[in-house]
Amino acid sequence: MSSQDKKHFANSSVHLEDFDFTEWKNLYQEDPEAFENKRQLWIDSLISSAPQEYHQRLNGLMFQINAKRDRSSNPIQACMDISKMMWTSTADLRTFLEELACLLQNQKALDEREKRTADILDFCR
Repeated sequence: MSSQDKKHFANSSVHLEDFDFTEWKNLYQEDPEAFENKRQLWIDSLISSAPQEYHQRLNGLMFQINAKRDRSSNPIQACMDISKMMWTSTADLRTFLEELACLLQNQKALDEREKRTADILDFCR
């Protein structure tokens, strides 16, 4: 990778609309090592452009993704493993939202029950 490319990534944030699939495909075919370096710079720049409070989580997620890639026997297996991670995360989020909706519904029912209470008058004096 040229020093100009490194400066570009170091001094600017990445914009997904700048992604050129054909350029990346050609780079991978011609120079896989340069492709990998550029990919890592792209990811680092993307994470750096995110709000600071998300950096640790994003770096942790990239660590998990890279671990899946390293342990996979081939790129297709890596893609399937990472996709499974994504779907598991999506399912976890759905479960959380369903539980939250249930809690909110129960709270609404409790609030309604409290509205229906009345003072009991003592007539037995």
